[in-house]
Parts: sequence; structure tokens; C-alpha cells
Amino acid sequence: MAQQTINIGASANDGTGDSLRTAGQKINDNFSELYPKALSGTVTSVAMSGGSTGLSFSGGPITVAGTFTLSGTLAVANGGTGLTSLTSGYLPKGNGAAAFSASQIYDNGTNVAVGHSSPSAKLDVRNGNGTIALFSGGGSGYQGIATVNTYVSSSNFGATYWDSKNESSIAVGTLYCNMYTDGSSEWEWSLTAAGSRSSDRRTSGMKLGPTFLRPGSDNAFSLGTSSFRWTTVYATTGTINTSDERHKKWLGGLTDAMICAGRRLIAEIGLYQLLTSIQEKGGDAARVHVGLRAQRAWAIMAEEGLAPPLVTDERGDLVPSPDWLGSPPPAWLCYDRWDAQPEQSIPETEVVEIDEPYVDYVPVGRTRKDGSRRFKEVTKIRKVPVEQPTGRVIVLHPAIEAGDRFGLRTDELTLFLLACITSTSLAIGQ
Repeated sequence: MAQQTINIGASANDGTGDSLRTAGQKINDNFSELYPKALSGTVTSVAMSGGSTGLSFSGGPITVAGTFTLSGTLAVANGGTGLTSLTSGYLPKGNGAAAFSASQIYDNGTNVAVGHSSPSAKLDVRNGNGTIALFSGGGSGYQGIATVNTYVSSSNFGATYWDSKNESSIAVGTLYCNMYTDGSSEWEWSLTAAGSRSSDRRTSGMKLGPTFLRPGSDNAFSLGTSSFRWTTVYATTGTINTSDERHKKWLGGLTDAMICAGRRLIAEIGLYQLLTSIQEKGGDAARVHVGLRAQRAWAIMAEEGLAPPLVTDERGDLVPSPDWLGSPPPAWLCYDRWDAQPEQSIPETEVVEIDEPYVDYVPVGRTRKDGSRRFKEVTKIRKVPVEQPTGRVIVLHPAIEAGDRFGLRTDELTLFLLACITSTSLAIGQ
């Protein structure tokens, strides 16, 4: 039925308009036409202003130009425009103007999985070879990348990698943990640090097996450095040094100059206390050691023409002369020098709760006969966890000043002095 309009005449009470009965009939007819459609049918568009009045609907989609805010639950049947039926358990993923689709996140009501649908823990993340990658961005590169890779193959089991890069995307702290076997019944853990990018990490780094701790390659790694020393090494037996003649070029016995230097070194053997022990325990409690002073040993060898002479450097310390053109010093006589290293630190952060305002919609007045409600905007405050800097830093590695240190390989020195004593005794015997 077309809409019926009441004829109100040309002017008030001019007798040309509809009678009261006719006007009332038109009103009733119009309401009879509209009333059923108010309960069911299709609303193509709704213009709302001056606040929210609530909206109940069923059937097709609602198209909104602008912001559409809901308080309560919006139920939408499967298959509507912009939506699609989703696989049970998977969280939906927005695709811009396209239809929703299932994401990579699966929730079975107890555990959550990413990349698969069989979670065995509260959070179970996998892909084809079991990789978990965590990224923390910073500037043009990565401040920290952690890649945990666990997989099974014919020669690897439970291989795990942790990577760390600096701002220039250079691997400065890579730690690889591999548990693998080379066909034997023993498994090994492989740890590789300091940015090693070996194609086969089993040949680099450190290996931890059921009965050993060893380097990844033979004769390629040091235990400690000149500026980072161990305090004490506890062992059941002494070290075994390679002495296989197939690895040596034999040069014969000691020279006269060496024997002369050895006699002088024997006279230098004496007692001493470590300054660090005196500082920690006091002079009376610090233990007494026996040995040589490395600088004095070096000076004797230099005086016999067997080592570079010691000269004073820009810091006022005695160091081997860089202008020496003779033979290198004996291997038992050591000198190491290192450059200054800056402190390495990261900002310390903490998680605190801050007040965050948000807009909520609360019902006002009574529920209408059709079940709808009026709502009003209310600003509320909620606690939100936020990570923020504390103003302090966490020192990963303290700064190191440039320095140097003399040292002795006491096992070789002992044999050297023993040979000198033997030669002297034989000479006396003759």
C-alpha cells in the first residue's frame, strides 16, 4: 500500500480537507502497513544522532560509515558478507576488506597452540621443524633475536639455537645448543658463542658429552684469556700436553747461553704472596708461594741474548722491545697485551601498572517494551601493565682498561731448569 496523506485543506476550517473519520482511517491504514515491518523485515540504513538508543536486528548485514560502538554482544550468523565460517578452535584473523579467515592460533579451551592444532602445554609453538623465533627490534637492526630451533634428524636431536645481533645486524653473541649424535650411542651438547656462523656448528664451540667437556675442533680454542683468567683449577690428575715426536721438529739440547741463563734463573727462585690475597686475607693469612718473577726471568733471558730487551712504554711499564730483530723468546716465557674494552650494558626496565582511561557504555532508564535500552558514555579507569625504564642499567660486561701481563709456562720452565741443573752437574763431574 502506498502511503496515505491526510488532506488538511487550503486553510483552517475551510471545509475542503478530510473529515475526522477519513483522517483517522488513513492513520490506521498507515500504521497497519508499518507495524508488522517494525517486528520483522529488512532495514537498509539507520541514521542515529544525539547518543545511542540501542539497535536490535536479525537477517542481513549492517553497513556502517564511521565508528560503530557496541555495548554487549553482537551475534552474526555464519556466512554473512565480510565473514566466513571458521574452523572450530581457531581464532579469526582480519583480512582488511576481505572475509575473516582462521589464524594460526588454536585454542582447545585448555591449551593454546601456534602453527598447529595439538597443544600439549599452555603455550605450544611449532612449525615444520619446531622453531620458535622471538624478535626485539631496535633501530635499523635487531637488538636481540632469539631463535629456538628444535628438530629431529638422522644426526641431530633437540637442536636449539639462540641468536643475538647488534644494531649493525652483525652476530656478536650467538649461542647454539645442539644435541646430536654422530652415529654412536652417546649424545653431545654443542655450545657455540661469539657470533660463529660455521656451516656445521659441531666443528666449532664447546661440546658437552656424558663424560667429557671438549672444544669443537682440535687445537683451536683457549681456556680463558690474558685478561680473563680462572682463579683455581681443581683436578684429580695433571694436564696432558702433546709430546708426540711426529708433531715436533727436534732441535737438540740446550745452548751454553741457555744453560747460563738457567743457572741465573735458579738463583732467582724465591717466596712470594699474591697482592690480591694480601688485600683479601691480610699479610699474615695470605698463603706463601714459591716461584719466579716473570719480568725478572725475561730480563735475564734478554741479557743472555735469548729474548727481546725490556723497554719502558708510554705508561711507564716495562714491555718487550718492539724493535727486536732476534729470535723470539722461549715458549715458556709469555707476554700478553690487550686493548681497552668499553662497558656493555642494557637499560633496566620494570613492569608497572598505570591508570588508563577508557570509554564504557552503561544502560540508563528502564528496558523498553521491545527489549532495547538507552546507553550513555562513561569514562572509566583501568590498570594496564606497562614496561618502562627504571633509569638504571644492567651491566653485561664491565669496562676493561688496556693492559698487559707477563707469565710463565711453569711445566716447560721446570724442564728447562732441570736440563740446566743436569748439564751443570755433568760438567762438575767431568
